[in-house]
Amino acid sequence: MAGPIYTSSSTGPGSGGGSAPTSTWANRPAVDTVGSRIYISDVGEYGAEFVSNGTVWAHTGEIEIIQKAKGWIVPSLATADAATYSQSGTTITVTSVGHNIPVTAYNSKDVYLNMGTAATGATIPPGWFSNFQRTGADTFTCVSTVSQTGTGTVNTNIAEVTIGDLTSTIPGGLLGLNGKLMFSVLSSNNNSAGAKTARFNFNGTPLDYVNTTSTISDLATDPIPIMNRNSQSSQVLGYNGVSTVLAVDTSVDITCNFSLTCAAASDYIAIHAASVYIIIS
Repeated sequence: MAGPIYTSSSTGPGSGGGSAPTSTWANRPAVDTVGSRIYISDVGEYGAEFVSNGTVWAHTGEIEIIQKAKGWIVPSLATADAATYSQSGTTITVTSVGHNIPVTAYNSKDVYLNMGTAATGATIPPGWFSNFQRTGADTFTCVSTVSQTGTGTVNTNIAEVTIGDLTSTIPGGLLGLNGKLMFSVLSSNNNSAGAKTARFNFNGTPLDYVNTTSTISDLATDPIPIMNRNSQSSQVLGYNGVSTVLAVDTSVDITCNFSLTCAAASDYIAIHAASVYIIIS
């Protein structure tokens, strides 16, 4: 016997001509008879279809939590806040002697700047700016959402910077008792003695993914799995044959994101693309 059709304002993709109702994760109905389907609209970036096995709702495919490839670059810039900026309209020109960002591969990405003291005009708050364009060995431009005229200094970026575009929430209970999470990143940086780190953070627990003092050019490493093993409060990170227990309670909402850090001045590190998926258990 087919399960009941729950009240819904719309139907999800792959619902078989409207046979699967739509719900949110928080308001999903109790599990139904085996084979009953439901579309959860607020899970992941695009929602997901779930099927009942008679006990729990299980997703029928991978759930895309994060999948973006716009590109983000964090330059540490000149030491002792020696870098400067000049803004005209929405265009910001940054001068930082020997910024070490190469000619290719980084134009059009978002760039993070931490402005110092304004010499003229309004102070620009720290944050991400669009359309990075390398204009020389010591200069580059980017675009602000605020139009103004001014000049000032730019701080040296040597603190961890979180990428808002690569931040998402996994609803509590979605991973269940045996859920599996996979994440991967495409990162690059310059070759220098200072460490450059592209990191995946699992609800505040930092998991180093790329941490290097050498050149990494468009490196795509194997995805790393995080698995619940019969407990929502004890996950296992599996990487290169090593298992690490993570005490994160996935029965409540958890936040995951990617971040970038340069340890020294005149370095840079970038993420070109990153993904986080909940995969079939």
